[in-house]
Amino acid sequence: MSNKFTDKVAARVAARHAAAIVCEMAVEEGGKFSTDAQTEFWKAILGVAMAALPEEHHPVRVVEKGRRAAMSNDEATVFEAEPMPFGKWANRLVAEVPLDYFDWLIGQDSFHAKAERYMRNPRVQREVAQAAGGESRE
Repeated sequence: MSNKFTDKVAARVAARHAAAIVCEMAVEEGGKFSTDAQTEFWKAILGVAMAALPEEHHPVRVVEKGRRAAMSNDEATVFEAEPMPFGKWANRLVAEVPLDYFDWLIGQDSFHAKAERYMRNPRVQREVAQAAGGESRE
């Protein structure tokens, strides 16, 4: 047996749950894009979803223009326990790597973006496919 009050409460609980899911998605997806339009889209979605939630349920991380969202403390703790996969500090725990190295590393983003675009080039993709078949690039 239901009444208008319990139906209304159930609807609000469902709406808040959906809004929380949308907030988390907007935070995660919004941090992946670098164009103004994409970032603004996810910020708008996040704003609408946050309006349906009490402030204590708002996501801690905020979508920033052209930047990935900051890690939560839990994510940072897990990351610090991972081995560094490359470079001068390879195989050392991330927690042991000097912060100035990370500062330098994130400054290399423009090269990484260019390298990623280069690897998507159709000619380069053909060369990758040929190399996988045993042929050399040289």
